[in-house]
Parts: sequence; C-alpha cells; structure tokens
Amino acid sequence: MTLHTARVCRLEAPPLPGPTYELPMRSTRNHIVTDIEVNGMASDAILDTGANLHFLSRPRALSLGITAAELAAAPQRVVRVINNEVQNLAVVTLRTLRIGPETMRDVPVMVGE
Repeated sequence: MTLHTARVCRLEAPPLPGPTYELPMRSTRNHIVTDIEVNGMASDAILDTGANLHFLSRPRALSLGITAAELAAAPQRVVRVINNEVQNLAVVTLRTLRIGPETMRDVPVMVGE
C-alpha cells in the first residue's frame, strides 16, 4: 500500500493502474462507512481493508431482499472470525454490488449472525 500526503495528492495522481475516483466516506462508531447498492437496493457498508470476503448480517441480508428460504438452501462455509470463533455462514450470490461507479455481478457473499 502506498500512502500519499495531501500535498502530493494535489500535485499528481497516485501511481495506480487504470482510472481512479473518489469514494465518499464517513466515520461511524470507529468504522469507515460508504454507500453501496445491492441488487438495486441502497445500503451502506463498512470498509474493511483486511477482509478477504464480503459479509452481510442476516437482518441486513433479509432487508436487501435475500429470502429466508434462500439462506436456508444456501451452501454453508465454516469461517474462523476475528476473535478466533468458528461460524457457519451461508454463501449467497448477489446479482449486483455497486460501489461508487463500479458495478460487480454475481458476487459471492457470506451471511451470518
């Protein structure tokens, strides 16, 4: 990861391949949060730069249109979470996930408590 001081960022673009854009963020309870869209429905998400998967809580998944039947039928994956606890998470596929101007399709996401 390369960090740039504000002075440098104003003078030149960061040395990243491809186009870049600014993503509006806000701080909430010590988390960095941004707006997203899941399957066409607006939501917000915590930015976790150390995560190697996408995660939704069960209540959030249900509020975004993922049904209880889909969760019950979804394959399960055993995952060790940050406090070393092991959890069984449902693996569902989002049709679309939009973050800023980028839209990803067929995105696997873990759903748990």
